[in-house]
Amino acid sequence: MPRPKSQLLFLQEPEALPELDSWVQLRAQDRQPFTFAEREALNYLWEEGQEIRLREDNRFVPVKLSPGQWRLIIERLANEKLYEALLDESWDGQDLLSYLHSLDAEADKPYRHIFCPADPRFELVKASEGSYNLKLKALSGQHELTSEQKAQLSQLLTQFVALESGVTTGQLLAAYQQQFTGEALAPSALESWLLQQPEWTRIGLDRWLPRQFVPAPAPVRRYAVLPVTGGKLEPVEPEMGATTITEIEPEDDREPVEESGPLETEEDTQAPLAIGWKVTLRAWQLNEGVVSVPKAAQTLYPRAYKLGKILALSALWYEDGADFTVWLDKAAHRLFGPELQEKLDFLGAGTILQVRWSQAGLTFTVLGEDSAVSAEEARLVDLTALAALRSTELESYRASLRALLTSGPLSFAQLYEQLCQRQQHKANRHTVSSILSGSPEFSFDHATKQWALNLAVSNEDGARHLRQAIILSKGANDKDASSRTLSEVVSINMKKLEQLRQKLLERPAES
Repeated sequence: MPRPKSQLLFLQEPEALPELDSWVQLRAQDRQPFTFAEREALNYLWEEGQEIRLREDNRFVPVKLSPGQWRLIIERLANEKLYEALLDESWDGQDLLSYLHSLDAEADKPYRHIFCPADPRFELVKASEGSYNLKLKALSGQHELTSEQKAQLSQLLTQFVALESGVTTGQLLAAYQQQFTGEALAPSALESWLLQQPEWTRIGLDRWLPRQFVPAPAPVRRYAVLPVTGGKLEPVEPEMGATTITEIEPEDDREPVEESGPLETEEDTQAPLAIGWKVTLRAWQLNEGVVSVPKAAQTLYPRAYKLGKILALSALWYEDGADFTVWLDKAAHRLFGPELQEKLDFLGAGTILQVRWSQAGLTFTVLGEDSAVSAEEARLVDLTALAALRSTELESYRASLRALLTSGPLSFAQLYEQLCQRQQHKANRHTVSSILSGSPEFSFDHATKQWALNLAVSNEDGARHLRQAIILSKGANDKDASSRTLSEVVSINMKKLEQLRQKLLERPAES
């Protein structure tokens, strides 16, 4: 049945209108640094009696941040970048036009950055003719502390200076009320005072930590690939790994953020409630203990005044339900930290790790293994000649580990560092973790997160156990391996660790 004629009406797609060509060209030549109102562009046409609106021209885009303001499609709104720069104090707010030009030079596309003066977060100050400065508006409810209150807070902070986990604004306010009488402190006043203390830094929206406990960013080292045909090691730079953006969580009805597409601005991409992505881990990520953060997830970074470059985030490891702290390096866009390194120590190259980031924190889930990446990464070796000697050094590693743990329990990081010093080279972390996890002479205390020596297992039994592991791992590739049961192959310990040890032992044969 044909539809009525009235139902066949449709809106015409916007296109470039010739009547606005001269205005667009003039604005592009003048390089105006601010957004504009519709009347500024159409007033002369309206005076001539023409009924025309900017939405009819596809070269004009409304500014979602401030209704009634517009920009050209070749222009990019810089308000978010300016806000972050002022919050982080990476820019002092002087000479707005010069800073906008610097953003133009850094852009990967031919954008021209502009500013929306209607943004309520900013105060625009005209310094001179054609020159503007920008600053954030004063925080509401901020009060100046008295000299007595400042002295009391300095005394209070000495109780938390040795606390490596940091302290929140609420904990400080509660402790202040318990120890000192008088007028209650305003949270904004306390935060303003803390920001002036050089020995403390802000690592979260309301979390503070002595600077001495902030971990250094994860290092970026160079690795080398052992050619399949043999020969010298070829130095290569670490790759970011295979990173794939997955869908936004169902409770957020926005579309997933795409890495490519038409020219867009920050106000066109709203921050999602939650986002997930998958990372196929490479050997360098496991060795350095880092997980890369894709561009689409960077919209979830915490924003606060004078927030540090290194931030602490709450995290959950799904397999064992363990809560831990993961650190975010905002400059390098990486997640790192000793507790994350501890989790990655038990994974192999090619592991597919899913990361979900929401307002509650981050959740890490192991999904499986990419066999192609695992086989490719088997060629990755240390820059020293370790790879050619590992088959004979396994016993040396085991003996060294036993000797180091004789004096008492140690964390993996401490044990690994002392082992490298003892062996006089950089050992492979997965080799060390495989020996520790696959031998009954070593035990792990989940409460203290330390490795200890099981004195009930003798040195001879430990050496014999390691030889059995080598035989089983090599035998797993025999032609008759299909007849061997799974329990026979992995009877020493977990299947995953046995497979990892097998790959490490077979590397010298490939060279």
